[in-house]
Amino acid sequence: PVCSLLSLKTRAMADLAIDDGWDENGDAHDSNLLIEDGGDDGQFYGGPANDDEEEGELEMADEDNNEAETNEEIRQSCLCTLATRDAIMEPGVFDLLKRYAQCGGSPEEVVKLLSENYIGFAQSANLLIQWLQVAGVTIEEINGIIEDYLKNVVKRHFDPQKADSIFEERGTTPTWLEEMIVRPTWRELFYDLAEQYPNCLMMKFTIQLISDAGYQSEITSASTASQQIDVFSHILKTAIDRLLSEGEQGIASHFQEFAKMACHSQHTLLYSLAVLHNLVKTSPHGAKARRIIEELRSIAPEKSSQATRWSMHLGPAAAYPKVFTALSSMLSRDAANPGDMTILYKEYSSSSDPPPVELIQTPALLNLLVDCLFKVKQAVRPEHRYKYIYTLAYAASVHEKWENGSRVAIHREELHATQLALDRTQFTLEKAAHSKLDMLPSLTDLYNYMKYSVVCLGVVCWCEANAKNPSVFAVTTDTVALQLALLDEVSTCHHLLHDRIRKFLVRLLEVQFPNMDVHQQLKLRRMVMDRLVHLFFQGHVHPVLSYIHQCLSSQSLDLSLIRHFVSEVLEVIREPFSEDVLNLLLPIVENDDLSERLKTSKQTADSLARFLAGCKNSRKSQDF
Repeated sequence: PVCSLLSLKTRAMADLAIDDGWDENGDAHDSNLLIEDGGDDGQFYGGPANDDEEEGELEMADEDNNEAETNEEIRQSCLCTLATRDAIMEPGVFDLLKRYAQCGGSPEEVVKLLSENYIGFAQSANLLIQWLQVAGVTIEEINGIIEDYLKNVVKRHFDPQKADSIFEERGTTPTWLEEMIVRPTWRELFYDLAEQYPNCLMMKFTIQLISDAGYQSEITSASTASQQIDVFSHILKTAIDRLLSEGEQGIASHFQEFAKMACHSQHTLLYSLAVLHNLVKTSPHGAKARRIIEELRSIAPEKSSQATRWSMHLGPAAAYPKVFTALSSMLSRDAANPGDMTILYKEYSSSSDPPPVELIQTPALLNLLVDCLFKVKQAVRPEHRYKYIYTLAYAASVHEKWENGSRVAIHREELHATQLALDRTQFTLEKAAHSKLDMLPSLTDLYNYMKYSVVCLGVVCWCEANAKNPSVFAVTTDTVALQLALLDEVSTCHHLLHDRIRKFLVRLLEVQFPNMDVHQQLKLRRMVMDRLVHLFFQGHVHPVLSYIHQCLSSQSLDLSLIRHFVSEVLEVIREPFSEDVLNLLLPIVENDDLSERLKTSKQTADSLARFLAGCKNSRKSQDF
């Protein structure tokens, strides 16, 4: 095959040479050569008879000499190229031969160079592929090996300047580039090159081409996407659509990736906030878009001040200078102060046309107010306490009705009751924290007040603040049990606080109390584990089971506590069981360290057998 290939190309070269500059004997022919006599007079045969004609002939001779020098340079350049390894396999070899022949090159020398420098790398690679197939390697694996090697070669030798020059010379999109972006392997190569060489024009165009072809969801690098507004807009739209269309777990799993892209730079953050604020006004998913804005602010502390300032400028706060100034001051410093709170209180309490309530419904401001009222170390002075309570109650209970961009109604029906509940709850918890008095006389009133979600948020904040004080647990576990009972009521009334309560309980389970003896610590952790059981039966199934499964795998929690959790759950749980129970609880129950004790215990043997039978029935019904 090699000899046939050389013979075929040599014959084609010879045919081309006869047409373009060589005669049949291989001699270069040129009808414009001047033949010098060589006589003593220095005249040319047929030379000119006068000086003008002689001067013209000399000019022609100079031009021919220059042309001869140019042809010689071209021939040498062609010979250098033809002398490279496997030059005969290059796609442009015929054009090179034609150019060489037109400049008077010798065909014998060309044939010699092509034949002597033929190595056959491509044919050797094909032969190796055939051997690999004979050895049992699939063609998909072979293609993967070749593509990975070529990717590494391209990355190692890629020159952005040469790439840009070749791209600019063509002027149009190369066909090979359009073919390459269809394959995932080469798209990954372009993503890596675009991130490594962000200023390369060819890579920018290629990323734009990939985005237009519908593969923008694959571009996960913020630095790559942010180079072009069209590409970034495509990716931002896809990411926001996914966040708005999916539920809570979808937001939790994809938000980190979205935040990394949006917070890549000041420009991307501002552009993302502008798009989200527009969705708040125009989209039916405006509430979700607003939640994403707040999550975006909280996830990037180093950019939170910028996000806060830009969000306020993009929102309606700019139309209310006093409120804008007060909010900017507190949110930028992440601290509330009496002066700014007085401004907010006056604007929302004494004005007949108060600013929109959404301005003070920012989670960052609500968290500041709750911390000031319910954290012991941040107690508000009595003369200013009512301002904080009123502003928090207004933000939590008042809602407005808007039509065509105008406010038509302000509903304050629950404002007074919410304000009273906050005031009484804050007073009770503050006294209990300072004097360690029994909370039982006030427990009934507290349970009544906890029908308001903002009161429950304050109770959780108070419990978290007390848990940081080791002396609370060192006195008696009965007081702790009462505080944990409040958390049970919160988890029963307000499911949106389940995740925060679970995280708080997990911290209690994992914290160390060096001043408590082992028995007291075990008793405390068992009470905390009971709270997790209650949280499980309130619908917080998957996160609780995931944590228990993780503790069992890592052996980070005492096995007796896990066994206590399992026995309490098995005592109450009934079929049909969900996928979470089958996938998470069943492996825990079947653990060798737990199953033996559960089977031998009289209290858990029956419930264990009932649960295992129910799992089999649930599996059968799902398969059916």
